[in-house]
Amino acid sequence: MNKLESEKFNPIPDLPEQIKIAIENERLAIFLGAGVSRIVGCMGWDEFARSLIEKCYETEENGDSLISFREREALLSYNDNKKIISICKKILDDAGKESIFIEQVTKALTPDCEKKKRNIYEQLSIFVSRALFLTTNADECFDDKYNHNNVKYDNNEFRANNIDKSYFYHIHGSINKPDSMVLTVREYIKRYSNPNYS
Repeated sequence: MNKLESEKFNPIPDLPEQIKIAIENERLAIFLGAGVSRIVGCMGWDEFARSLIEKCYETEENGDSLISFREREALLSYNDNKKIISICKKILDDAGKESIFIEQVTKALTPDCEKKKRNIYEQLSIFVSRALFLTTNADECFDDKYNHNNVKYDNNEFRANNIDKSYFYHIHGSINKPDSMVLTVREYIKRYSNPNYS
């Protein structure tokens, strides 16, 4: 028997010592980014940006698409998803089609029922009372692990001197309150010029 055959495969790795120490000292913070939501089927930035481009191209105003084929191709060639989202939101807003933008955001943030069965959020929930959780995700995938009043997404509720692990912090807003979401370049600049975030 070779060395590999003799070693036992552990599908769930042991918890690193640093995490154990952080839990004991009540210093553990868990950040949920877009990758976690993608596991349960929410769209990533790239897919969301492309969906907005297509929506702008297929949406008509006075018989014409909101963007031409050439503009669509130019947008598809950009490598900056935040910029694409900003441009498409402006195009839709200017055309009075804000509801289309919100529909696309909602679609992007809706998990896939089959993928959600292998729910990483259930596995992470064992740390809820033992760690501070924060996310840049605007979806609701982890919200049900907290009392409704303990899910924070209003930037006025974020105070460096009052961070509490009994709250779940959506630092880029929530789909529950679309005007709290941070999706465009302008919204990022505004949010991070707020002293509560710096």
